[in-house]
Amino acid sequence: MAQSGRDWHAVQTTPQNITQHFKAIYAEGEADPETTCKSGLQVRQEAGRQVRRTVRHYSLEVILAVGYRARSARGTQFRQWATAHLSEYLLKGFVMDDERLKNPPVGESALPDRFGELLERIRDIRASERRMYLRVALLSCRQHKRSIHLMLKYFVSGNQGSLPRCLHGEWPRHST
Repeated sequence: MAQSGRDWHAVQTTPQNITQHFKAIYAEGEADPETTCKSGLQVRQEAGRQVRRTVRHYSLEVILAVGYRARSARGTQFRQWATAHLSEYLLKGFVMDDERLKNPPVGESALPDRFGELLERIRDIRASERRMYLRVALLSCRQHKRSIHLMLKYFVSGNQGSLPRCLHGEWPRHST
């Protein structure tokens, strides 16, 4: 995102205020200016003449940091949105943008379609050995009316090799 006044309307604050936030973010070591800021030349027509200006472009990391610092109605909305998604991530271990997944970008969209990547990651997780043992063990507990807590304790203690016996209801007599 460029550092011009009209580009910061998203957080409803002035370019001077945004510049102060950038300085504080870099001074506090929250982000590294070498890796999060790039200067570029902007050339455009203004009042019949060609104007050249150096414009700074900031990474998403710095833009998010500004969103957490901006004291405005839009800044508050951003923090509420971010907190809700971060809370969901911490509680569930994932966050999904359901609307973006249901309505993929079409044509010349700036947003890439990540659905294939999501499917690949889900396949990898589902194929993991630990996940498979836990799923089978849960089904076995339901079938044989066993405690999932005792079963997990048994499997975690390194007894995965006896999975076929447990599936047939041959659980050990002790509760290791």
